[in-house]
Amino acid sequence: MPAAPAVAEPVPQWSGLDARAYAGSIPAAGSLITSVPLDPVLSVTGAANAFRILYATVDQHDRPAVSTAAVFVPRGAAPAGGWPVIAWAHGTVGLGDDCTPSALPRRPTPPAAISYASYILAALREARPDLGIDQVLTPRGRELADMAQYLCKPALDHQSAGAAVNDLFSAPIDTLPSIASVLEAFMGTPVDGYDRPIFLGQGMLDTDVPPLSTQTLYQQLLDHHQDVELHLYPDQDHSGTVIASMPDSTRFLHRVMTEESP
Repeated sequence: MPAAPAVAEPVPQWSGLDARAYAGSIPAAGSLITSVPLDPVLSVTGAANAFRILYATVDQHDRPAVSTAAVFVPRGAAPAGGWPVIAWAHGTVGLGDDCTPSALPRRPTPPAAISYASYILAALREARPDLGIDQVLTPRGRELADMAQYLCKPALDHQSAGAAVNDLFSAPIDTLPSIASVLEAFMGTPVDGYDRPIFLGQGMLDTDVPPLSTQTLYQQLLDHHQDVELHLYPDQDHSGTVIASMPDSTRFLHRVMTEESP
């Protein structure tokens, strides 16, 4: 199959902090390594200050690693004890360093099941080489999993245009030993152990995260006595739910950010 034409990708704006080849020491996970002012074009309306930061974390093998983030500080004087923090885990953008939202402008992301599948395959193949994922992939499946290691999502969407899920596999993935339990451990959401309230917002037209999956998770969280609330949005898909849920999620955040910490 001939390769699809390349898609022009925005050039990452590193704000003076290009950490792709970082080789310095890595402190304890959660520690700030360095920060720089974020390029204004990447900031958000209402922020008094914005920074691109490099911080210590652990990778999928529990080894010391580094990651980046954008930090937005609101206007006004910080309350006693400092500003409360909202950590936002962004949607699917890609596995490569060049895909980080702290170096690229925000933009709409089209739905693309093949890209999602390719990212999952690439990540699972790297984390669990013992599974032999390649043995159930077609040449096209291996090609897209390889591309997923460095292409950002819009480019991978373009490269996978016209492909179907069955084009990726030469055999059912459940022919791999214990794959169901492996996928559950690799991709599943824990149902207990949370020490903060949980907000679930689900669009009933979402095909990325099926409503039944979220409703099952909600019931499991309740069964494990977690502090959780579920809000359903009948006319919204995956992306639309983010905006539609804002009145509810804003009230939720106001409540949890103003209550006393446990």
